Amino acid sequence: ENLFAIVTQDADFAEMSLLRGHPPKVLWVTTGNTGTDFLRSLFARNRESMRLFADDETAGCLQLF
Repeated sequence: ENLFAIVTQDADFAEMSLLRGHPPKVLWVTTGNTGTDFLRSLFARNRESMRLFADDETAGCLQLF
């Protein structure tokens, strides 16, 4: 309803998205424990993929690695 997304490293949210559907959409970060600078870079590199994911009404989970 509010176009929120969950950003998580927890596989449970990705699995819930597959079982229950969306919303909310899930950005699943599978890089392991990393620092803030790495995550900032990861999001910057994947900006276009995240935009397309947000606009795709059929997609519920996007894995970033």
